[in-house]
Amino acid sequence: MMNYQTLTIDNAIINQLERERLLAVQRYQLSNVSNLRSLEDLVQMVARVCDTPVAYISLIGQDKQVFVAQTGLGFENADKGESFCADTINQNELVVIKDAALHPKYASNPYVKGEPNVRFYAGMPIKTNQGQNIGTLCVIDKSQEN
Repeated sequence: MMNYQTLTIDNAIINQLERERLLAVQRYQLSNVSNLRSLEDLVQMVARVCDTPVAYISLIGQDKQVFVAQTGLGFENADKGESFCADTINQNELVVIKDAALHPKYASNPYVKGEPNVRFYAGMPIKTNQGQNIGTLCVIDKSQEN
């Protein structure tokens, strides 16, 4: 599970890695998502297994998070700057936030203060075969620590 730490990394390296990641996201967005129904089935199964009302698969672009498949969410995209998943794609492991209302970074987030009233969040980065994190598989709940 991820713990937030302060890391100092050369900005040029970060910019190059982000450009490569965004190109990978573009490739996936432009290609036909041929198994969309299977992805919908997958997120419904994940929601049942995790006992959460919301599960989704998203792609994280430069400014937007696009929900490719979802259950219980009710919208198709979100601003990347307000997205929990924008942090998750920078990790290589499961990210769990047990109570977003008490978390120093997320307590004032509009998705915590308003719909969908996130309290519990768990997200896993989705990687390409080349190792680039392009999106997330996530569950959220209005109750803390599901």
